[in-house]
Amino acid sequence: MAIRSSAPTGIMRRITILIASVLYSGYCPVASGTVASGLALGVYLLIWPLNSLTGGNVYFYLALLAGLTGIGIWTASYAEVYFNEKDSHKIVIDEFAGFFYAMLLLPPTAFNLVGGFLIFRLLDVVKPFPIHRSQRLPGGIGVMCDDILAGLFTCGIMHLVSVLVR
Repeated sequence: MAIRSSAPTGIMRRITILIASVLYSGYCPVASGTVASGLALGVYLLIWPLNSLTGGNVYFYLALLAGLTGIGIWTASYAEVYFNEKDSHKIVIDEFAGFFYAMLLLPPTAFNLVGGFLIFRLLDVVKPFPIHRSQRLPGGIGVMCDDILAGLFTCGIMHLVSVLVR
C-alpha cells in the first residue's frame, strides 16, 4: 500500500481527496457509503441512455466503468495514506463506482433502481464470500475490489430476477 514520495500535494491533494470522498460525501458521519451510492444513482439517471445495447453507447459506459475503477484505485490508495487508515469510511469512490457496476445493462425502471440499490448496499455491508476476501488486496485495489464484486453480483442477481419475472 505504499504511496510513492511523489504523492499529490497542495491542490492535487485536495482534488484527490475530493474524488476519493466523492465530493466530501465520505465525511458524512453515518452511512457515508450509502450517501455515495445515492449520488451514484442520481448520476446514473443522467447517463443511463449510454448503458444500453439498443440505442446506447455501451462502449462509453464500459469506458466509464474502467475510468472510475482506475481513478478509484489511485485516489483510494493515496487517501488510505492521507487518512492513515485502511479503507477509511471517508473513502467512498468504491461505493460510487460499485453502483455503476450493479446497473450494467439495466434500464432505469423503479424496480431496477430500488432493487439494485438495496441489493448492492446489502452485499457491500454483509460482504459474502468471496467479496470479503477481496479486501485483503493491498491499497486502492482492495478498497475498490469488494465494491466492484458487490456491484457485479448485484448486476447478476438483477438480470436473473428480470429473466425470471418475464
